[in-house]
Amino acid sequence: MDSSENALAGFDSVWSRVCGEAPCAAPGLDTLAEMAQRQRELLCAIAGRCPSLAPGLNRMAAELARAVRRLAAESFLLTGRHCRPGAACAVIGGTLCALRDAHAASLELAEALSTAANAAACEQRGTLDRLAAAERRHARELREIILSALGAN
Repeated sequence: MDSSENALAGFDSVWSRVCGEAPCAAPGLDTLAEMAQRQRELLCAIAGRCPSLAPGLNRMAAELARAVRRLAAESFLLTGRHCRPGAACAVIGGTLCALRDAHAASLELAEALSTAANAAACEQRGTLDRLAAAERRHARELREIILSALGAN
C-alpha cells in the first residue's frame, strides 16, 4: 500500500464521524421500547390462541411490559421526552410460525439491548444488560416450547 492508499484507508469512518453518522449505532431507547412492545403484543396474541401455553407466555409478556416502562423511563431521564410506544395488533397465522417469529424477535431484541448497553452511559448499562439477559432467557424458553411442540426435545 502506498502513502495515498494509507491516507485514504480510514477516510470513510472519519468522514462518517465528521458528519455525525454512526454506521453501527446502538438503537435508541425509544426504538428498544417499541421492539419490546411489539414482542409483548405477539406473545399475548399467541397466548390467546394457545391456552396450554398461556401462563408462560403471559408471564413473559408481563416481564416485557415492565421492560417497556423501564426503557421509557430511562429514555425520559436521558432526553426529557416521554416515550410512548404505539399500540399495534399482532397478526399471527399459524401458531408454530408465530412462536418462531416470537423466538426470532426475542433474539433480535436481546442483541439490540446488548448493543445499546455497550454504548450506554454507566447508569444505564446495568439496566440494559439485565433486560438483555431476560430477553435471552425468553428466547431460550420459546425455543424449548417450539422443540416440545415438534417432539424434538
